[in-house]
Amino acid sequence: NTYCEPRASTTAKPFIEDFETGYAENEVVEGCFIYGNDVQFSAASTYNYQSYPYYTINPYEGGKFGYFSKNNGQLSAFYPVTLQKDSNYYASIHVIGCYGRITNGAKLFISTEPSMDRSKWVEYLDSADVVSGTWTQLKGYFNTKNTGDYYLGIYLDSYPYYGGVSGIDNIKLMQRNCIPPTNVEPVTIKSDSVELVITSTATQWEVILHDAVFNPETETTLDFVYDTIINSRNVILNGLTSNKVYYYTVRSIIPATGEVSEWTELGSFTTACAPFAVPFEENFEAN
Repeated sequence: NTYCEPRASTTAKPFIEDFETGYAENEVVEGCFIYGNDVQFSAASTYNYQSYPYYTINPYEGGKFGYFSKNNGQLSAFYPVTLQKDSNYYASIHVIGCYGRITNGAKLFISTEPSMDRSKWVEYLDSADVVSGTWTQLKGYFNTKNTGDYYLGIYLDSYPYYGGVSGIDNIKLMQRNCIPPTNVEPVTIKSDSVELVITSTATQWEVILHDAVFNPETETTLDFVYDTIINSRNVILNGLTSNKVYYYTVRSIIPATGEVSEWTELGSFTTACAPFAVPFEENFEAN
């Protein structure tokens, strides 16, 4: 089979594969999905692995899903896509194991070749353990530096038993105007302040900081310690309490349109102890 033409993903037309149409029962998917390691890769409504233990996988959504099948070892599949220079993207996939646990997890990545050679990976998006009976989502955001054909890669590693099946469903790749920062790091922590450094393709951000765990999507009426709009990738937040745990999250903003991204995962840090005045004595008798 020749490969299918790489799919272009735009904001208006995202690439979504839910395996609901275009596949006959147990039809081998070659051409579009390029798979490795002598893997059988098919689309099916369920897959019953007949050796012990007996197990049935149900789709994450709808009536069909894709699955890998192999006696042992590693499984990988790739889908060709066309990406645009300086564009933001979001990728997602749901993965499930047949039985046992894939000890080193599943991996989702973007590569310049349909290969597990990591030197060809341009974006390593996410990873997680694959557990029997549980659908796990892998997802991530990225920005491409060059226009060209790439491969959306899926890798499942190290089956602990002889034989195994793993299912995939709801593969998504879509262009996004506004994506969350790829990293937010507290680089300078003092007793009364913190400096956050943001890695992002945006030019404006909203920073929320609080002294207790919170959900920025639902707890919008909290009196946060900080909720501020910034225009610099470095921000110093002052007036904090010493020796205290704080939690923070950041989202990107496009000022011209008002678009906002999702929030980053909640991060935390502990402020340093305030300096003691001398004479100072610590006998460890009190708290």
